[in-house]
Amino acid sequence: MQEALQVFQEANDELRVAKALGNLGGVYAAIGDKEQAYNCYRQAADIFKEHGEKALYGETLIAMGDLQLREGKIMSGAATYEVGLESLDQLSTSQKMIKGLIGIRNKIIGGKA
Repeated sequence: MQEALQVFQEANDELRVAKALGNLGGVYAAIGDKEQAYNCYRQAADIFKEHGEKALYGETLIAMGDLQLREGKIMSGAATYEVGLESLDQLSTSQKMIKGLIGIRNKIIGGKA
């Protein structure tokens, strides 16, 4: 995957670079290298946002939020996940449920609904 990233970087294909970085983030998360996972996800998200790729940006933030939640960083994970969900037009059933729960949480703590 590193080779693919390098090829895309040399070709100045930023969207493919971002996709490769997102995939690398998933690999790093799976092997427990959370710092590298966050780094890759953050770079990918920045590129997706810069290029107006709203859905890919949202999916990347959801992956970051999921990683934060698995680390026990509940509030930051929920916040990251929430921003990711707001970027998606089509939500899965579980994403709709999570969005509803976040809305309830926000009403309880006085945040946005």
